[in-house]
Amino acid sequence: MSPPTSSCSIDYRQSLLKIISSLKYLQDLSQELNLTNLVEIISESLKRIENNFFKIVVLGDFNRGKSTFIDALLGQEILPSDILATTATPSRIIYSLKPAVKVAFKDGSEQEIETLELSNYVTKLTSESEATATKIKEAIVYYPISYCQNNVEIIDTPGLSDDEEMTNVTYNMINQCDLVIMVISAQSPFSISEGEFFTNTLLENGINHVLFVVNRIDAFPSHEDAIKVISLIKNRIQKCIKDWAEQQLNPPDNLRKIGNFKIFGISAFEALQAKQSRNQKLLAKSLFVNFEYALKTLINQQRGLIQLEISNNRVINWSQEIMKIILEQESMLKQKQLKFNVSSKSINNEITLLIRLLSEILQSINVTLTSIKQQITTSYFQLENNLKQISKYIIESSILNINEEKNLAERVSNCLQTATIELAHKIQSESEQALSTAWLRVKDFIDLFEKDIPQLNNAISHLGASETINEKAIDNIRYKLNKSLEIFNQKQLNTTSRGRCTIRQYPKNSYRTER
Repeated sequence: MSPPTSSCSIDYRQSLLKIISSLKYLQDLSQELNLTNLVEIISESLKRIENNFFKIVVLGDFNRGKSTFIDALLGQEILPSDILATTATPSRIIYSLKPAVKVAFKDGSEQEIETLELSNYVTKLTSESEATATKIKEAIVYYPISYCQNNVEIIDTPGLSDDEEMTNVTYNMINQCDLVIMVISAQSPFSISEGEFFTNTLLENGINHVLFVVNRIDAFPSHEDAIKVISLIKNRIQKCIKDWAEQQLNPPDNLRKIGNFKIFGISAFEALQAKQSRNQKLLAKSLFVNFEYALKTLINQQRGLIQLEISNNRVINWSQEIMKIILEQESMLKQKQLKFNVSSKSINNEITLLIRLLSEILQSINVTLTSIKQQITTSYFQLENNLKQISKYIIESSILNINEEKNLAERVSNCLQTATIELAHKIQSESEQALSTAWLRVKDFIDLFEKDIPQLNNAISHLGASETINEKAIDNIRYKLNKSLEIFNQKQLNTTSRGRCTIRQYPKNSYRTER
């Protein structure tokens, strides 16, 4: 890129290096934020600056004569045109001493074609060419055009109001250009959609170097009529710029950056006809030479400064875009953090409850075992005293004689056996009741455990955690609960096996007792 030939004392090289450094930083940041599209756009911008490319994009609504306008620049009818929307893919004009045409497909392949075949690849003139165009990324036209020397490219684009897909293709060109030539029809003087595109797309993206070309002035019967239309268009453009600037943070600064825009009335058709027939009078009538002179002056004298300015504008715009995305992500993270804290607190409370219940159950089982031990010990002492009293009562209340001595021993034995059985039944009944109460508490806990664990796992998963309460840990807890019950049964301290509580292994959610 050549330094700008300007009286402004700008350290051009240093400014350029700063812009390159800023772009690389934004590229790395975009990569970290996974902004793939922005990474590609910034990469293309860096490539363009580092290789000293200068891209001029020709934009406009469909049927404004963009392709005819570029053909007039070339002086040869190369790009196909028609009264209907024609262009279906971008076409790049690159300087070459030898004319040639190549089409680049979306799959990465390329094919050289004859110039006359171009309409079969990049237009919608026929259903066959339209189908082929969907596979084409771009057409590359090599031609000895003086404007395109020193790495300058001119790009023809599909019409903005043609269809959504074509409009998107054109919009993608915006981030690749340094200068825009906006073609307007004198018969449709700067429509609302054109004004919105100029402000909302070009100016918002920092593209403030725009050459307005009012095409088809030959449609008017007199030169004065053409001047009136051009003046009308100029007023409309000025109003668009003013309205847009007033909505910005610093209107005077934005107006200063745009400066005095340039507008040219031409007839691209007459200019092309004149160059092909070498008719200087017709060429002068087309007013095309005025535009060509302005374009050459701009490329030769302001190219470096324009690219520096537009690159700086893009650094600002992309920085703001990234900052906006970061703020949005920060807001989302805060909301997620709040949700996480609430859910985490709920989960912790539920786990704490399970732990507390388990602790209470274990403590209850220990209390039950201790109580049963104490009760059995007390009952043994009570049985011994009862047996003594029963024996004493029977003996004292009996009138003994020789014939009744044998019956007395039998009576005492029967009474003692009856008292023992009644006490054993009482101990068994009370033990079974205590065991049943303890078992029901354990079973209730197991049911709660089986219900809560899946819910807790779902809640943890919704929080975005990579790990949840795993099945191995759950099975381990189940095993310990069952083991505790087995030990509990073994410690029933000689209670009768008929009423004893036993444990068997069942599938999850199927815990049972047997009697």
